[in-house]
Amino acid sequence: MINEKPNADFKYVKVKSLGELNKYLTYFEPIFTENEVERIAKYLIKIQD
Repeated sequence: MINEKPNADFKYVKVKSLGELNKYLTYFEPIFTENEVERIAKYLIKIQD
């Protein structure tokens, strides 16, 4: 997060400003359930140590 978007366009990458990010992410249907997201987050926190 750098507070500014680059002017370049990328073929396979979407670059969004912080203000655009939440709307962009909530546009798509969820892939994981809330329970799955919680389990993934706990696992990632656990392997961090």
